[in-house]
Amino acid sequence: MKIVLTDAQTVVDEAVTADILKQFGEVEAHGLLRYEEVADKVTDADLIVCNKTLLNEYTLRKADRLRYIGLFATGYNNIDIEYCRKKGITVCNAGSYSTNAVAQHTFALILAHYNKVSSYNQYVQDGKWKRSPTFSPFVYPLNELAGKTIGIVGLGAIGQAVAKIALAFGMNVIFHNRSLREFDGAKQVTLTELLQQSALSAERRFREYVQQSQLCSDETRRFVCQHSARRRDAGGRSAERTEQRSFGRRLH
Repeated sequence: MKIVLTDAQTVVDEAVTADILKQFGEVEAHGLLRYEEVADKVTDADLIVCNKTLLNEYTLRKADRLRYIGLFATGYNNIDIEYCRKKGITVCNAGSYSTNAVAQHTFALILAHYNKVSSYNQYVQDGKWKRSPTFSPFVYPLNELAGKTIGIVGLGAIGQAVAKIALAFGMNVIFHNRSLREFDGAKQVTLTELLQQSALSAERRFREYVQQSQLCSDETRRFVCQHSARRRDAGGRSAERTEQRSFGRRLH
């Protein structure tokens, strides 16, 4: 059995190797194949393991032996699922491997925005701190997370991990989910309510934050932008009332 890695350099290094795959067959690892190179490199592959390589009817047109595609990632929007289904190719993603890492990175970005550590570090490195006439030169605005509202779109494993951290910081947590969910300390709301209460704007830039934790698919791509556009097209408040009635029916 032949296993082909199409973009190994995006995952594999000295610390993380693909040696475990060798017990299942011959492994052929490519650092980072260009789109036009993929088809010729997977011609005799039984299995393909990739991260972000685009695998569709064009890149798989010569892969007559292919029966399995494994992803190093949770998202699989780079795979043409319908084509694989038609050809009998099994596709498996790596679910839940990055839950804590993504939640941690979410707050790394939030804290970078509110604490300005990078800006203050550069300020010190440039010698401006020691030349300041005051002991504590607050040249960049700082703000605390406690009491602010975070809106989470999609309360799966990652969304719940983000919610736990947010609650530890003393934040108000609201979330939108396609199905009804319960989470201690958090409140489920409509998407419109979530955007109204937690969307960043010029006037409220230090108050709230929105975090979206959903797989990228045809259903979720440009999810927030499309929802906002529908509300504008439908007349704003009338669309909001319709959504609230729908949400109320689900609650009961």
